[in-house]
Amino acid sequence: MTSDLARDLHPEIVTMLNHSRPAIRKRAVVALYKVFANHPDVASIALPRLTEKLSDPDQGARYTPVSANQLTIY
Repeated sequence: MTSDLARDLHPEIVTMLNHSRPAIRKRAVVALYKVFANHPDVASIALPRLTEKLSDPDQGARYTPVSANQLTIY
């Protein structure tokens, strides 16, 4: 993902964090970490929304931010 693409797509990806389907929310979290890697300015906007996913009612969507975060650390 290029920096320009990350900049252009981040509003839609952040919106998908509240999708009614848990699978879409999980994929949005993973995509957001890819956006962070290429366009770090987005982190200040999307990080609060991402931390909300830690209390998601769906277990898979709740653990995805933690898993994606561990992947970016290593």
